[in-house]
Amino acid sequence: MKKVLVVLMLLMLAVGCQSSDDLDDPTKAEKIPGDFNVDITGISDPPRWFTPVSWLSDNKIFGQAGYNSIIWHTDTKEQKLLKEPTWSSTISPDGKYLAYTNEQGLAVINLESGEEIWPQSLEGEKEQLLNPVPKLWSPDGSKLMYSYDFEWTSDLYIYDIAAGTVKEYRLKKEDSSLVSPVRWLSDEEILFVVGSVTSKTGEQEYTEAGYRNNLKVADLDGNSKAYTDTEDFTYVWPVGVSADNEKVAYILYHVHNGMKELHLLSLKDGNDETLLKDGDLMFATLTADGQYLVYVSQEQPEGTGQLYAMQSHSKKVKPVLDIKYHFDVVEMLSNNRGDQVYVTIKEAGRDYNHKLLTITH
Repeated sequence: MKKVLVVLMLLMLAVGCQSSDDLDDPTKAEKIPGDFNVDITGISDPPRWFTPVSWLSDNKIFGQAGYNSIIWHTDTKEQKLLKEPTWSSTISPDGKYLAYTNEQGLAVINLESGEEIWPQSLEGEKEQLLNPVPKLWSPDGSKLMYSYDFEWTSDLYIYDIAAGTVKEYRLKKEDSSLVSPVRWLSDEEILFVVGSVTSKTGEQEYTEAGYRNNLKVADLDGNSKAYTDTEDFTYVWPVGVSADNEKVAYILYHVHNGMKELHLLSLKDGNDETLLKDGDLMFATLTADGQYLVYVSQEQPEGTGQLYAMQSHSKKVKPVLDIKYHFDVVEMLSNNRGDQVYVTIKEAGRDYNHKLLTITH
């Protein structure tokens, strides 16, 4: 395998991406009282167009800003910027390795030494059509799952860093290859969303997303167990997994009537609880401790919204923030303790709006 050295640049940038008329004073928190409290603060001087991907520690966040992969220190504002442009990237749980893809293919970088490894060459026919996309790291950061995503299929591979080997991965006894990895739960188990190209009535015709999809947990040999059983034209969208890997939050979307449901699934006992039914539900996340969900519901006029926090065991809901402008996407990321959520509101035609929610009870 080809190995080269990549230079990591340390940049100190003072460019923020907040609009003064949209954000609260970052030094002033707004408290939402009740059975649980939510403090809301603006986040000062994040990298421009920054979207958090992994919360590495209390004051260190890995994310993507345009074609840049960045490790950002929220206290000192220091940015560690990868020199190479990246289309997509993912960092190992221990922060040691970064996997990314660009026009050259898939690379894995040791962030401590700067050594770069290419687990897959671009010499084959498939590699000339599509670039591999990094998906998941194993919990110990020793293995990387990546994929080649086609219209109807996803070909999955596992790269073992220590062994330097690549092995194809397939789920057994599936009627489709519409498979998307969600979370590497343990050394032996991975959570997937699996779609079906055949309807429950046996029909088979073109539908881009398949007839339905479900959450399944599979071992490294491809043996899987389903945790949901949806009807045709009903789709599962996982939005968060607790840090202990026992709870999964997901949105269930019914195409025919437009209804969306917010669910909390226990992988420990299989209990699947419906927390909310709301056709205007847009985005959601689960805190790392599994105790709270933060979600966005679209409000009138169309395009604006409301951010809510819900206590999972009591289902008590608290309105947290009005999103006053039209938005495209709201990204949310819980810290490792579960008491803070980084919220990135991507407003149509405007800079990103960054908020930090702190939840106490």
